[in-house]
Amino acid sequence: MPKKSSLTDENSVAKHRTTPIKESLFSVPKYPTKLTLYKSEASPFWWVRYYSAHKIFRRSTKTLDKRVAIEFAKNFYDDINFKTHQGTLRGKEDNFEVCARAVIAQQEFQVKRNEMSAEMAQADKYRLEKEVLPFFRLVSVKDIDFFKLQEFMNKLTDEKLHGSTISNYMGLVSKTLKFAHRRGLIGALPQWSCPNSPDTLTLLNKVIGLGRTYILAEIRVPKPLARMTAFI
Repeated sequence: MPKKSSLTDENSVAKHRTTPIKESLFSVPKYPTKLTLYKSEASPFWWVRYYSAHKIFRRSTKTLDKRVAIEFAKNFYDDINFKTHQGTLRGKEDNFEVCARAVIAQQEFQVKRNEMSAEMAQADKYRLEKEVLPFFRLVSVKDIDFFKLQEFMNKLTDEKLHGSTISNYMGLVSKTLKFAHRRGLIGALPQWSCPNSPDTLTLLNKVIGLGRTYILAEIRVPKPLARMTAFI
């Protein structure tokens, strides 16, 4: 009798890191059961989830404190319902895919103005479909923090991609977040490494290759660089 492929079994066992941990999932007391809090392996913080108007809204509470997370969830619930009744709820504008495709569209105009080569623009289109969207497609730009960026970078590292290739992928994510920031969808860019760096994401992209060189050469990494490359 032929053996069944183990791929299905592996997929059924391997849960996505953003999937709620079953033991942590609960509904907020005295609120609709659709308003829930949970934790996942992707982040140490509590996350809130709410179903409304045939849409799923998720947001990181940015806290480890369960009581604080519950209060955050209540405010999140009130904010969604207020905006729904006012007709100002924008369920898609802050979606990562929407922002990323806007960046790609803008780059096409840059090509026409000779501000970017057609090859570079095409390469970003490839990166978007190859790795970036499969990971960030359903994520709001408001929910992308250090841990989410680190998770994506670690995924690329596990796939044995070269440091410069990882840097290119992270660069596209950076462009998308900067676009979201300019549109006022996020208040600030995610803090990615050293808090004193003026542009931590760009700086990290530059030191990826250098950090790997230090590691491969078994040379002691200077402390500031070590902090930025410790998770590579």
